[in-house]
Amino acid sequence: MTESNADPAPETGWWQRMVPWWHAWFAATVTVTVALALLTGAPALVLLPLGLLVVDYVPLGAHALRSDAQRHAIAYFAVAAALLAWTVALHPAGLLLLISLYPQCFAMLSPFARAAAAAVVLTAAGYVSNAQREGWTRASVTTGLVSGLINLTIALAIGLFVDRLLRESDRRAALVAALTAAQQELADAQHLAGVQAERERLAREIHDTLAQGFTSIVMLARAIDAGLDEQSPVRDKLSLLEETAQANLAEARALVAALPPADLTEGGLLGALRRATDRCARENGVAAELSVRGTPRALASSYDVVLLRVAQEALANVGKHSRARHVAMTMTYGSTETSLEVCDDGVGLPARLPGGFGLAGMRQRVEEAGGELCVEATPGGGTTVRVVLP
Repeated sequence: MTESNADPAPETGWWQRMVPWWHAWFAATVTVTVALALLTGAPALVLLPLGLLVVDYVPLGAHALRSDAQRHAIAYFAVAAALLAWTVALHPAGLLLLISLYPQCFAMLSPFARAAAAAVVLTAAGYVSNAQREGWTRASVTTGLVSGLINLTIALAIGLFVDRLLRESDRRAALVAALTAAQQELADAQHLAGVQAERERLAREIHDTLAQGFTSIVMLARAIDAGLDEQSPVRDKLSLLEETAQANLAEARALVAALPPADLTEGGLLGALRRATDRCARENGVAAELSVRGTPRALASSYDVVLLRVAQEALANVGKHSRARHVAMTMTYGSTETSLEVCDDGVGLPARLPGGFGLAGMRQRVEEAGGELCVEATPGGGTTVRVVLP
C-alpha cells in the first residue's frame, strides 16, 4: 500500500493528549544521559550529538506528536538513529536514550509495523555503534546482541499492547459516536412526531371551529341575500361579507392541509398583494394602491408568506385604528434585498406603541426570516410599516 504525500488529518487520541508528558519524558531522558555521561568521564564532545537530538526533536518530533504527521516522524527517527549511534560511539550512556525513543516510535508512527521497524533500526544503530566502540570481540557482540534483543522484545511487547489498547479505544469511541448519533436521531424523530401531533391537533381545532364558522357565515350571507330586493343597498355589504368569509375559509382550509396561503396560489405574491389592497379599499372606503419598483422575481415561499402576512396585518390595522383616507403599498425588488412598505395618512399611533399580538406577530415572522421590521408612527402623522428581507 502506498502512502499519500499529504499527511493524515490531525487526531486527538490518547497519545496526543499526553503530548506535554512526552516532552517532559524526553527532556528527562536527555538530561540523565548528559549527567551520567559527564560524571563517568565522557568527552565534552558527547554534548554535540545530544544537543542536535534536541534540535531534531523540537521541529520534527514534537510536531509529529501533535499532528500525527508521518513524514515529520520518519525524518525525525532517521536523524535520531544517526545521532544515537554517534552518542553511543562516544559513551555507552547514550543507550539510555532508547528509553525515550522506543515509546516515541509507537506514539508517532502508524501502523504498528512501521513503528516496529523504527524500533529495530534504533536498536541496531545503538548496539552496533556500541560494539564498534568496544571492539568487535565475541563478548561485546554477544552481550550487545542479547541486550538489544531483550530491549527490543520488551519494547515491541509494550508497543503491541498499547496498539491493541488504542484500537479498542478507537472502536469504543466509534460505538459511542454511533450511539450518540442514534440518540440524536431518535430525539429529532420524537420532536418531529410531537410537532406533527400538535399540528394535527391544531388542524382539527381549526377545522372544527374557524372553518365551520366561516362556512356558516357564507351560508347565512347567501340566505339573507336571497331574501332581499334586487335594489337593496345591503346586498353589496353582504357580497363583501361573503367574499371575506370565503377568503378566510380558504385560508383555514389551507392551514389544515399544510398548504401555502390560499391567496398565493393565484397570481403569486403580487397578485395576493393586489387583492389585499383592493379588499382594504372596499371594506374601509379608502383609496388604496399598490406600486412595484424594480424587476419582479420569484422569491422563496417563506418570503412570500412573510410579506403577505405583514401586508395583511398592516392593512387590517388601517381599517381598525388609523381612520386613514389613503393607503399606499410599495413592493421593491432590489439587487441585495426585498422590501415592502405600507403607508397611510391616518391618525398614527401614540408616542408609546401599545402592545398587541399583531405587531409582535409581524416582528416575529420577519425576524425568523432574517429580516427587519420598522414601524414609524406619530400622532396625527400617519403610520409607515416597512419590512426588509435579505
